[in-house]
Amino acid sequence: MRGKGSYMLVFLFLLAGCISHQLYEVRDVPYVKSKGVGKDPIPSTFMGDTKEIQALDLSGEAFNTVGDWYDDENVLYIKDQNDGSAIYRYDIYSGENELFFTTNNHVLSMKANEDHSLFLLHTSNERDIAELKVIDKTGNQVFSWEVESFDITYTWSPYQPDELFVSTFLEDWSFRSFVVNAKKESITTIDIPQPFAQWVDASSMVFINWEEEPSYEAPLYRYNIKTGEQSLIMDKVISFSAFNELLVTIENDIEKESYSFYHLQKPNEKKILSEFEMPMLSDYSGWFIPFQDYRKSTNTYYTFQPYDTGNYDAYKQGFEFIGVNVDSGEQETILEKIDCLPIRFSPNGRLVLYGYQFEQIIDIERKEINPLINQ
Repeated sequence: MRGKGSYMLVFLFLLAGCISHQLYEVRDVPYVKSKGVGKDPIPSTFMGDTKEIQALDLSGEAFNTVGDWYDDENVLYIKDQNDGSAIYRYDIYSGENELFFTTNNHVLSMKANEDHSLFLLHTSNERDIAELKVIDKTGNQVFSWEVESFDITYTWSPYQPDELFVSTFLEDWSFRSFVVNAKKESITTIDIPQPFAQWVDASSMVFINWEEEPSYEAPLYRYNIKTGEQSLIMDKVISFSAFNELLVTIENDIEKESYSFYHLQKPNEKKILSEFEMPMLSDYSGWFIPFQDYRKSTNTYYTFQPYDTGNYDAYKQGFEFIGVNVDSGEQETILEKIDCLPIRFSPNGRLVLYGYQFEQIIDIERKEINPLINQ
């Protein structure tokens, strides 16, 4: 068990996959929080493709959130019930809708593994108890684990589809970390120094070694989960993200205030494949890091780029949704003047769930936003 240190400072700053299981807080996140940027509907036309997304009308129903992609044409969405939650599978083109899984616990978040063969549910009915459930493609539960926890963060391994890294927090922000294998139903405690770690290969995690005092940059380390060995990767970063065979590190631009450099590289290689500069917005934790993702099939890194520097709460100019070719660094603008909201790609990388409840879809090829859920 480790001390709380500066985790409160970085807890919301590194929220990927991290959701409190305090039931009264689940919907504190606003529905499509607006920064004053309008989005006009764009006609859906695509050469040789007549498929159109059919929005699902859930007016008057207890819609919670879209959980994740089931496959390229189906999503899984969550509805609240008095005695738990129900998960439905919805075909975004045909409009077909069917019950996929039910639980007596309330589902707070959901995440598919790398190949979308398993789905992790973070559930809870009690303030200090979380239960993680893993269900397969047929809707059968294959793993369940109840653990004492006030908050929890988790991330699937891109390299071992049955494994995930989990950190649990108590109210004093002390934490424990585990490697869970859903197929083997094994839970292994690991002594990693920081709770917000991500996979860089089948046996290694990377983490920022935040100091006890609040800091806006710190060294980046690799940790071997089998041996416990640590090694320094970079002296100072303000943030990082690890994807399947891609490591993204963000550093301050020492020559231009409120600008940063994004470095894209292979996790096990020191050579930087490409880099680009981006204006930064400040927030309560120091810097606001836009949502991001990577598609290995197209070797493209996606993120939201602000048009200027400044304070995030006062910023009204919107964001540019861009794709960056990892090898060349060439950028493509997908959409302009949109909100920076959570994104989650379909397995083939063509469509993106978008929004605090993933209630919209971005079509990468058509460069348009379509509604998915009407409430």
